[in-house]
Amino acid sequence: MIAGGNELDRFIEVKKELRKLRQGHAIALTTSNVELVKFGLFKGREDASYYLFKLAKEPISEEKLIERLSMFGREEIMKSVNMLIGRGLLGSYTLYAKHYKGRYYMLKQRNSIEHDIMVHLISVHLKKFGIGNKIYNTSYGPDIIARIGRKRVAREYEQGEKAERKR
Repeated sequence: MIAGGNELDRFIEVKKELRKLRQGHAIALTTSNVELVKFGLFKGREDASYYLFKLAKEPISEEKLIERLSMFGREEIMKSVNMLIGRGLLGSYTLYAKHYKGRYYMLKQRNSIEHDIMVHLISVHLKKFGIGNKIYNTSYGPDIIARIGRKRVAREYEQGEKAERKR
């Protein structure tokens, strides 16, 4: 496929193959053999790490994580969690608040792990009270915009103390 045809034919074939990929798989073009190779990120039986990647895109509590991955033992789940934390792929943060007490995990946080988990929990809390909201969590705008009736209210979560500016 790579040796023959033109650039458009190769593009079309690669695009077809990309659409067939399952989550956790990739296509690599090798320079030595000049061939298209498929390989699985998780060999054999999909382990707890595979499902952690799916579940921790948004913050998830350890309690819910263990519940959702009940097909694996707690020891296997925590082994995967610790491996991903050790590799810097998964962040964790512990909360001591009454209603949201526990350890939370998240992949690919945009800011600090504390910030992104707290913004998510603020959104969850607002929804519990029937307040619609959307998480923006960008450096150029508010973290959350809540809709109360026809009004929109911007909410910002900040951590730590800000130094007072000297004049």
